[in-house]
Amino acid sequence: MKILGREKVYLGRLIDVEKIHVRLADGKERHYEMVNHADAVTLLPIDDDGMIYFVEQFRVGNGGRKMLELPAGVIDPNEEPIDAAHRELREETGFASKTLTLLTEFFMIVGYGDEFMHGYLAQDLYPAALEPDDDENLTLKPIHVSEVYKMLFNKGFDDGKTIIILSLAIPHLIKRFPELHQVLKG
Repeated sequence: MKILGREKVYLGRLIDVEKIHVRLADGKERHYEMVNHADAVTLLPIDDDGMIYFVEQFRVGNGGRKMLELPAGVIDPNEEPIDAAHRELREETGFASKTLTLLTEFFMIVGYGDEFMHGYLAQDLYPAALEPDDDENLTLKPIHVSEVYKMLFNKGFDDGKTIIILSLAIPHLIKRFPELHQVLKG
């Protein structure tokens, strides 16, 4: 595929939308719509007692209902993903982490968007709050690791990035929290 042209058709606070004119491998030409969104981070913060810190917030995309998610946020211009992860953790949970481990990186909605996600495991937490963003109305929800994975395997989460990060963290968490073996056996 070759991109022949791009036209911005919407400029928003959070996203932009482009109409992209392409030539496909078979020579046909067509237009696609692309949602441009800043790259972002998602964190799985877990303390020494096995409490995983989630945020609950209202989301427009699910009809305005509350959604239980791992903390996440956009990477500011000229900010490195690891620095954004440290900042977002402090803004959304009030904790900082001595140990951030990159679990994965992936495109959120590659069929029509360009947002790229960096997923981290945050351990060795300590209090270090930052002021949250003006537009965030979050409730912090700590849930024990055993209960979290019971929820995960019983369709207790609707947020894709949360499901992905929780799933990829299992090999890291099972070493520290052997009680997960029982949960994983079902």
